[in-house]
Amino acid sequence: MRTIQRQMRRWGARRGSALVMVTLAAAVLATLSFSLLTVTLTTAREQQSSKEKMRARYVCEAALSDAVFAMATGGSGDLGNEEDPVAYGSGSYWVQATPAAADLTQLVATGREDRSGARLELTVQRTTSNLFEWGAFGDEGLLMDSNARVDSYVASLGSYVSQQVNGTGSSAYAKKNGDVGSNKNVVLKQNSKVYGDALPGPAGSTSVLGNAQVSGATAPLPELMEMPEIKVPIIASSGSLAVPSATPLVLPAGDYRYDDFVVKTGGSVQVTGPARLVFEDFHLESGSEFIVDASAGPVELYVDGDFVLDSNTLVASTTSTPADLRVNLLSDNVKDPSIQVQLDVVTFESNAQLYGTIYAPKTVIDIDSNFELFGSLIARRVVLDSNARVHYDESLATASSLTEVSYRTICWRILPFRP
Repeated sequence: MRTIQRQMRRWGARRGSALVMVTLAAAVLATLSFSLLTVTLTTAREQQSSKEKMRARYVCEAALSDAVFAMATGGSGDLGNEEDPVAYGSGSYWVQATPAAADLTQLVATGREDRSGARLELTVQRTTSNLFEWGAFGDEGLLMDSNARVDSYVASLGSYVSQQVNGTGSSAYAKKNGDVGSNKNVVLKQNSKVYGDALPGPAGSTSVLGNAQVSGATAPLPELMEMPEIKVPIIASSGSLAVPSATPLVLPAGDYRYDDFVVKTGGSVQVTGPARLVFEDFHLESGSEFIVDASAGPVELYVDGDFVLDSNTLVASTTSTPADLRVNLLSDNVKDPSIQVQLDVVTFESNAQLYGTIYAPKTVIDIDSNFELFGSLIARRVVLDSNARVHYDESLATASSLTEVSYRTICWRILPFRP
């Protein structure tokens, strides 16, 4: 009996020891589990905080982008404030704009996302560009035949004739800012005259042959001039239209699109701006006219194919101001000998006149003798035939409707966030 009791006491002691070991193991495991859970929760919170901070940074970057866009469209750059921020997704922001120096603006954006925030500073410089700073410019070259002339005048000061007080006879001119240029070569043939600069591209040259004259500089441009693509507005077509001689066509302000558009001999078209007109082909027959009233806004023409001005035609605004009318030619009329295609036709015939700007980055434009352009011409290649005349309107260089404003980044940095 005593032996049995001793054995039972030994087994009880062993069970007690095992229970203690199990309890200790469970405690250690619980401690480890708690520690792991704590680490996991801490890591999750840190990751969540990091994500929120990153999203707050993205909100700031979006705020700066919105501020720059606002400035480019005439705003100051200030957007919202701390008491009334701008909502952005699940976050919000505000931007404070401060003029830093001439043409420099400092933008400070504060963004919030949940419990996090961020601040960024961006300094930008205002820059402006205007294609129409030339009397004539040819991307791939500019050629002036004998007796061709380019000079300048200021439309806001009156008619060209009233300012044509210099020189005599066929050499009479108004002002000397009728610059011509090219991204390649400029060639002036016998007796042609440029009252202004004649500037070739960086790797090009200006050839002044015989008694041709350039009143200004002929040094190469420091860099190539960009020829941006024309963006054509999407407008539903009204089909083809032929305007008869006896019945003028009157178009109120708005958007229009035609396929073949012809104004018959002696006919007339009157368009009130602001207006945008898109044509597949555009043809003014001899003696016809296309007149715009731009008192409420300019008129823009977009021509995909043929653009033909017959002799004695007139394209102008009621005030003969070149900034009132913009002609955009999409035609690519450069002949490729390897294929047979119907070439687009771009024709400016004798004794016709156009008051406006012409932009044709893919088009070779050959201006016939005695044609007069009052404004500016930018094309793929330009040929001014004998006795052709281009009178650059100096007002175009500063016309707000033709000037594109952009902002260049000068400095960008992260600022401490102040809750």
